[in-house]
Amino acid sequence: MPILYLSLIAIVSALIWHRSQKRFLLATALSAISATLLFELLAYVEAGSLDPFFMIASVFAFGLSFLISVAIGLLMRRLRE
Repeated sequence: MPILYLSLIAIVSALIWHRSQKRFLLATALSAISATLLFELLAYVEAGSLDPFFMIASVFAFGLSFLISVAIGLLMRRLRE
């Protein structure tokens, strides 16, 4: 279930960043960073403490968010043309 939440957060973040920032790589990086930070913050709030493996989870969350952001960005670029 957390992967579903992360995916939804990443999709919304990618839509917002790619809509507001025209530079593809910058929008992708900012989207992945903000989605990762928001996901980790929500995990902290839900659990009440920091997960002992949060660094590994953050790397995984960043990678997945980055891939989702690239896919959304390419789709939005294609629709603009």
